[in-house]
Amino acid sequence: MLLNKNIPITKIKWESSTRSQAFYQKFTRLEYTPSEKSSTIERPQIHTQKSKSSNIEIQAKALLNVWLNQKCPFMIQSEIFQSAGIKSGSAQITIKKFLLRQNLIKEHKIQMGKSYVCILEPLKAAYENIGITQPSTASKGGYLHSLIVHNIMQWANKHGYMADTEFMLSNGKAVDVLLRSTIEIIMCEVAISKPFSKEITNCLKDVASEIKPTAIWIIAQNKKSKIEIDRLLESEISLSLKEIAIITKLAGEFLNYSSPSKTNK
Repeated sequence: MLLNKNIPITKIKWESSTRSQAFYQKFTRLEYTPSEKSSTIERPQIHTQKSKSSNIEIQAKALLNVWLNQKCPFMIQSEIFQSAGIKSGSAQITIKKFLLRQNLIKEHKIQMGKSYVCILEPLKAAYENIGITQPSTASKGGYLHSLIVHNIMQWANKHGYMADTEFMLSNGKAVDVLLRSTIEIIMCEVAISKPFSKEITNCLKDVASEIKPTAIWIIAQNKKSKIEIDRLLESEISLSLKEIAIITKLAGEFLNYSSPSKTNK
């Protein structure tokens, strides 16, 4: 359609703008004031957010109840969620993040082969959250130490060893785990905290006792720690220790109760 040249261009622009505004007002309800629009749209969103947060808190508390009321709470992360019936990966991530933010748990990682297994440690606040007393762990080294010891014990039972924790030697040294069979005596020392040089001292005390081990296993949390311990053994090992097979192993070798290797890798 040709424009009427007698109508000023400013009037055409103004009328076009007015028609355009009238058209969009019909769909966007611009007749509402900003405060009315805000109250209509934003309030349900705030309510939904609160409901979602409340639901996560309820699920997290239910998880703690199931997990920490177990006779033995020493489970890997996947087993904890499985015991609580939480199968969704996204739900697991959300609940774990909530528990970490609330300082109810601490996360550790144990190397298993080339991958890592997540270990969740319940803190004192987690027990308080569900109204139960935090138990004292059987091992003096803390939760992660106790979890590794527990899994070594499970592995030992499956593979025909008699196993004792915190076995006291005649020289006053306590061995983390003592494994015995008809042909072997293996002393296990769990090494998850530095300095690792103390493990050399532990080994010297182990071999200086009345019990002569056929092997000493030093259990490391990951491959980096294992390499560091192996280097210390090579550089600082004494003549008395050279007669004993001292092998550094990854704690992850015991988590699935598979047979750990007999030689260093």
